[in-house]
Amino acid sequence: MSERKFINKFYGLILKEKELGKHGWLRKVYKNKNLSTKEFQDIWSEWWKGILPPRTEVDIILAFEDLMEILDKALIGCIEIEYFSIKDIGKKNFYEGLQQILAFSIFDFDGLCFWHVFSPEIEENVINN
Repeated sequence: MSERKFINKFYGLILKEKELGKHGWLRKVYKNKNLSTKEFQDIWSEWWKGILPPRTEVDIILAFEDLMEILDKALIGCIEIEYFSIKDIGKKNFYEGLQQILAFSIFDFDGLCFWHVFSPEIEENVINN
């Protein structure tokens, strides 16, 4: 499985949970959003004002209703996913993606998540090491 396929599968699971109403506070879910497109400009302008920051792509964006409305009406977080297949072990840098999640901080997300996801083919002792 590739990183893109994993993200698509994860996105589908989130939408399924949302449709079932298990998490009534989850309002919107976006995937693979290039933050320099017209489409993201529409998303951005719905929640914030001003011009877009520099180009980058977010794997998953989650918009939750802020029930307490401390700052505004939404809590928006992003998830950067680095998928490691069996081929990637020993080749892919463990810190790959860290720069990207740090760059997301300029967008003033309420939360940033950086996930390492490992293929089921990789033995647990390899992951733990």
